[in-house]
Amino acid sequence: MPSFRAHVRLAAAALAALLALGAGDVVAQSVLRVRAFSDLRVAAHTGTETEPEGGHLIGDGLCVQGNYLTSGSVLPAMRDAFLASAGTAFELRLLAAVVGARDAGGDKSGARSAAMKVFGTGRFPRTDLRVDWQVAPGCDSVDALAELVALWQPLIPFYERRPHDPTLGGWEDRLARGGMA
Repeated sequence: MPSFRAHVRLAAAALAALLALGAGDVVAQSVLRVRAFSDLRVAAHTGTETEPEGGHLIGDGLCVQGNYLTSGSVLPAMRDAFLASAGTAFELRLLAAVVGARDAGGDKSGARSAAMKVFGTGRFPRTDLRVDWQVAPGCDSVDALAELVALWQPLIPFYERRPHDPTLGGWEDRLARGGMA
């Protein structure tokens, strides 16, 4: 698996390629959206063949994007929710953005699935959660993801340290020591 530095180099190369895309490029016309991060720089491209309400917004060190959205208010709601959650764990900021988008109308097909993958500085994701086809009455996949994030959040520090210290024991031990079991 590539190291964190290798990921940064790949992101820098992707950023350079994205910035080099020309408006007449056939590939650029069909790309739904692409983003690349390197040292908090962000670039995005939305092709001309995406849905009318699809697109992206770039802010200081952030990019929100979507396609097949219900309205032009979804992306600003997503961005604003992320910014309003400053000072909380990154996973909570991402969740706020997803909830903000959903509450502003979200995807035209509904919230059938939701996922979150967050890398720290290690080789493995510190958070990797996914919900598919949530069908419980009164609960969509975003609500189900929020429940998973709430359960997962106390374990984030454990999973960041565990690859470097196998003597930590299992997650059950961690929850029991933290009074969470």
